[in-house]
Amino acid sequence: CDFISNMDGGLIEDQTAPDAPSIKNVSTDTINNHIVTNWSSSVAQDVAAYIIFKFSGVTWNPIDTVYGLSNTTYIDTASSTFQNSVVQYAIAAMDSCSYGLPAQNNTSSAGLEHQNIILTHQYDQCSGEVSLSWNEYINFSTSVNYYQIFYKNDLQSWTLIDTTSNLSYIYTLQEGDLNYGFTVIAIADSTNYNSLSNQTLFYANQPPIPQFSYLSGVSVFGDTISLSYLGENGIGINAIHIYRSDDNGVSYIKVDSILNPVFPIIYNDLSAFPSYQSYSYQIAVIDSCNNEVAFSNIGKSIFLESQELSFLSNEIFWNSYNKWQNGVENYELFYSNNVNGTYQSLIFLDSSVLSYNHDFSSLIESPFNGRMCYKIIANETTNDLGISGESISNLLCIDHEPLIFIPNALNVNGINNRWKPSSRLIDFSDFKVSIFSRNGSLIYELTSEDDFWDGTVLNSGILAPLGVYVYSMEFKNSKGDFFKTNGNITLIK
Repeated sequence: CDFISNMDGGLIEDQTAPDAPSIKNVSTDTINNHIVTNWSSSVAQDVAAYIIFKFSGVTWNPIDTVYGLSNTTYIDTASSTFQNSVVQYAIAAMDSCSYGLPAQNNTSSAGLEHQNIILTHQYDQCSGEVSLSWNEYINFSTSVNYYQIFYKNDLQSWTLIDTTSNLSYIYTLQEGDLNYGFTVIAIADSTNYNSLSNQTLFYANQPPIPQFSYLSGVSVFGDTISLSYLGENGIGINAIHIYRSDDNGVSYIKVDSILNPVFPIIYNDLSAFPSYQSYSYQIAVIDSCNNEVAFSNIGKSIFLESQELSFLSNEIFWNSYNKWQNGVENYELFYSNNVNGTYQSLIFLDSSVLSYNHDFSSLIESPFNGRMCYKIIANETTNDLGISGESISNLLCIDHEPLIFIPNALNVNGINNRWKPSSRLIDFSDFKVSIFSRNGSLIYELTSEDDFWDGTVLNSGILAPLGVYVYSMEFKNSKGDFFKTNGNITLIK
């Protein structure tokens, strides 16, 4: 500051402060995590330095000095002060001249403050919505025209989503389980100035989808249908919904839910009528957001029934089981009656065979009572889980009418001198034949299938008089129904 006075010995001092600098923008250096402030150089050519002021929510404080008229950028590296906070910056110009004692440089007032943009987010993993919000950028030389919103993820580089004049924005993620980043740029009206916000980064968790959801079997036990279901534990499943179709898969209704399930699960449907029809089932998995995210395969119970019966044979048929992953390997037919007591394997049938004619003529001898019961077990072809499920049908019992032949005469001196009914397919546990005289006196009584009448009077050994006698036969069939039949016997010799 050299001055020449036109008066010998005169004192001339520069006491005029420079104009306050005008900040162009305050922007975030997201790579280095710094804040960069840019301003226009002062019009006063004697400016020697710029004083940087910072407001962190309490007071304005000078934080640094940048020397040189043309040095118009300041980088704030104190990231802890602006990492999650809005901070403001203002610039004052200081010239090279000083006056007074002690000497003071001429310094302008601070210009209009500018501030960084802090972007925050909230992520709803159930809806996939990201709610973005940020503070307003202030004091561009012209107003903010709009804000640009950018995002990136593990699969895509920075991409412009949209522009808005608001200070918030909702974006719905199309893919979850990726790392995402969002940033906002304030664009000044009619200038090239802009301000970049911080980046908000997060991992977009989504409720996991089960790796498998498998209905491994639908079986009938009496009046109950039992479902065997395999699911994946430890992934935050809230519940499963159990759906049933009564119309061969045309429509499904929810019959029950199980909260906080632990797999495998056996579920018993007590509201079905498996002895009258087949039912289809499907299981839906409910994630932690209460969304149905996975459906199992369909499982259909096997309904076993019979067609018109032929003599001493049973024609039975059934619907196919579906839908196992690799289908049915075979069907195994079992039978049971009062002779064997437990179900025994009768035959293995190919998966394409859905009927069988069972000839049981070899079983008609006593004590077989005429009732044959059947069940089918479908065996699964091994699936990708390495298991083979099974499905058991309803029980089908078929009753045959008793076969009875009763002689109408007894020749005590003949070759066949023993009178007894010839009976098949009845229950001999409740069997009685009473023989009466014409006046109603009890002559003889048979109480087992091995008993016979030799023509004598009960407990006497005396031959009854020749003539006509009346018999009354009482027995029970395989259904447990009691029958009574009467007739005549002619005693001759």
